[in-house]
Amino acid sequence: MGRKRHKTKGFQWVREDQQEDALEPVVRQSHREGRQEDAAVEALALRLLATPQKQRSHFPLSEPLMAVLAEHDRIVGAARNRHLRHVKKTLRAHDMPAIEAALDQGSPEEQRMQRLERWRTRIIQGDDTDIQAFVEAHPTADRAGLRSRARAARKEGPIGLRAAKQLFQALKSASKAG
Repeated sequence: MGRKRHKTKGFQWVREDQQEDALEPVVRQSHREGRQEDAAVEALALRLLATPQKQRSHFPLSEPLMAVLAEHDRIVGAARNRHLRHVKKTLRAHDMPAIEAALDQGSPEEQRMQRLERWRTRIIQGDDTDIQAFVEAHPTADRAGLRSRARAARKEGPIGLRAAKQLFQALKSASKAG
C-alpha cells in the first residue's frame, strides 16, 4: 500500500519504495487560467474565420486546419457553434503565436496599402525630397503629377480629403507599374 505525500495540495499517493523527492510536483491549471486560454483560442479562431479564404493562404496554416476553416465557411445554422469547437480543437495543435503574428501583420496586399499610406503622409507633410525618394523607389512614377497632387493636398489641409485620395491613387498606380 502507499502513503500520502506530504506538503502537497490534494491527494497524491506514492509507493512505499519511492522517495518523496523523486516524484515531480503536479502542476495544475486553475479554472480561471483554463477559461482565459480557451477565450484566447476562440478569439484567434474567430479572427481566422473572419479573414477571407484567399488571404488565409498567406498565413502559416497547415492543410488540415485550412480544410477545417473552409468547411466552417460552408456550414450554416446551429451547427456552426459545434464546428467552431472543432476549429478550436484543431487550432490548439498549431503554433498559435506564429499565426497571431501573421494575422497582425496582415496580407501582403494590406502591407502594401499601409506602405503607400505612409508614403502619402510623408509626401504631404514633407517636401520635394520625399517625392524624389518615391520616384527613385518607383521609376515609372510621374514626378510632376505627384508634385501637383501633393501641393493640392497640402492646400486642402486635413479637412479636405479629395486631393489626398487622388495622391494615394497616383501612388498606388505608380507602385503597381514599378
